[in-house]
Amino acid sequence: MLKLNCKYADFRTIGEEHGLKLDEEFNNYSEKIAEIIRSLNQRKDKPNEWLQWMNLGYNEETAWYVKEFASMVEGRFENILVLGIGGSALGGLAMTEAILKPYWNFLSAEQRNNLPKIFFLDNIDPDSINGLLEVLDLSKTLVNVITKSGDTAETMSQFMVIKDLMQKTLGDDYRKNIIATTDKKMGILRQLADQEGYKIFYVPDDIGGRFSVFSSVGLVPFALVGLNIDNMINGIKDIDLALKNTDIILLF
Repeated sequence: MLKLNCKYADFRTIGEEHGLKLDEEFNNYSEKIAEIIRSLNQRKDKPNEWLQWMNLGYNEETAWYVKEFASMVEGRFENILVLGIGGSALGGLAMTEAILKPYWNFLSAEQRNNLPKIFFLDNIDPDSINGLLEVLDLSKTLVNVITKSGDTAETMSQFMVIKDLMQKTLGDDYRKNIIATTDKKMGILRQLADQEGYKIFYVPDDIGGRFSVFSSVGLVPFALVGLNIDNMINGIKDIDLALKNTDIILLF
């Protein structure tokens, strides 16, 4: 059962002039709310509804591949650099800032349990990019370039600049320092990753960027800095079950 605490919007708390008679309004719309919940769950598995994000908590195969990769590269890199725009970066940025220790990138390796620092480039501002590149040793950095379409102009612009620098720094070995997260079938990044031999993770179909944080878009960076993605997945399942329940009550 979901419980909504609306005490500080109710007229019994803040008065008749500004307060709402929430119990009356809720009773008027309770069946409509239940209908919306049922409709979402009936539509989520249908193509082109863009509701596949509701199933991300059940994609255990992706979680397994992500953990396997994180284990394979453990100890190899001092830095993780995520390239992405909008949902490809902001969800991961929000989660890592929320869960990792404050000022993670300023902690010593020992304080970070020898896990890498993590940086997100979510724009094409030259000052931001150049400033970051001045403090990053690219030979010790794993670059994760993320674009579902595979041809997002801003992200690919970031990537072309950094790829060029990595080639100059690492020679042919630069490919070992790049992973791509993109569409399964199409896009420039997918083609480039195939040609160059980058490790590829996929963004599922019918999932928009702003809803993709618990797909490989977010799970890969999370696992690389030691976050427990199994706990995340279990939490998603729990909230999914709660949100399927149409029995909702208000608390005052």
